[in-house]
Amino acid sequence: MGAHDLRVLELRPVEDLLAANAQMFPAVTSLRNLKSIDMDGLYCQTNQAVELLQQITSDLVSATLHPYDYRFDSAEPEGAPDILTMLSKFRQSLTQIRISYPLRELNGFGHGIIFPQVRKLSVEAGFWIRPSLGALAYAFPGLNQLVWHYDPPAPNEMEESREENSSEHYQSWLHCDSLSCSARWGYALCLRSPVRYWNCRYLSAEKEFPDYFLTALSEIRPENLRLNLHLEASQASLEHITNLFPPVGIAHLDVTISSRLFFNGMRSGEFYGKVLMMLGKGISSLAQLRSLALHVCVDVNEFHTEHKGLDLAKINAIALGRRLAHHAPQLTHASFKLSRETRISELETELEEYMRFSRDKSVGNIVHERLTLQAGRELLKSSLLVAMEF
Repeated sequence: MGAHDLRVLELRPVEDLLAANAQMFPAVTSLRNLKSIDMDGLYCQTNQAVELLQQITSDLVSATLHPYDYRFDSAEPEGAPDILTMLSKFRQSLTQIRISYPLRELNGFGHGIIFPQVRKLSVEAGFWIRPSLGALAYAFPGLNQLVWHYDPPAPNEMEESREENSSEHYQSWLHCDSLSCSARWGYALCLRSPVRYWNCRYLSAEKEFPDYFLTALSEIRPENLRLNLHLEASQASLEHITNLFPPVGIAHLDVTISSRLFFNGMRSGEFYGKVLMMLGKGISSLAQLRSLALHVCVDVNEFHTEHKGLDLAKINAIALGRRLAHHAPQLTHASFKLSRETRISELETELEEYMRFSRDKSVGNIVHERLTLQAGRELLKSSLLVAMEF
């Protein structure tokens, strides 16, 4: 396959590459089979990258654009690129778009640009733009996967954004296969479409619970929920877990509990025992829950030697599984993983168990089957929807 047959291209940083090599521009525009482009470092001081996009003759299906990060500048620069205008040439062919640090709203109302084929949209790290779901629904009417990794909004901005989105009159998406955002953005976006899978990337049991999370959960009613729950070792966190899930029809639940070892006089075993007991009570409202994946991750980086010697593996996973199966009558599969973070992004697994449940209706007993790691991992992969990020 020759260079002219290239289908995927990354230009990082695009402006520097174009400035350093005069042959780069004609080389890219000569590609006839290009389907995916990734451009990093779009500056406002030059329009070379914009011109490059306009000269590409192939029908792009995927575009990833990373404008220069102006978050720490004193003001938004003049001439900031309008992403939708930059990509308008490919509006009939693009199926997925990924953008970071967008400097203007993705507002299809402003110029009438519509991308009817886009199914996946990822917007990351923009922090001064208040999103309009009406404008997004206009520009991307066929969207079914939304990744919204904006910086967390301030409480007043979040309420204003929610009020505006809830009051807008627009033709919403009929459904959304996948939504990935924090609990705060799940609340602020005020999504009107039912969601099959919600990856709730961050939830603090004390700061953002219950209002934000419960409201968003009740509105989008996901069948599959992946939740990253951050806890402090306090009674308030424990009490919140009991009321974590309203009866919203969740069938597959994947929960990661992250915590630093601030026990405030509570021993680690006692704290996590209470966490798991409260979680069992919390899932009792999920009458349709069929599979559960539970991962407890402890950060032990900053603590004394005695804390680093915690034996988390003493937790009886089988007894825990049977207790949870008792609370969730439809539960057929469960996985439990306990790990400690010893270095940044480095985990040591202390316990990993997979099990299958059945029920003897004649006597009302719960029968469990312990699975091998390989069988359990394959079962988990097939039964729990993984994140649809791109």
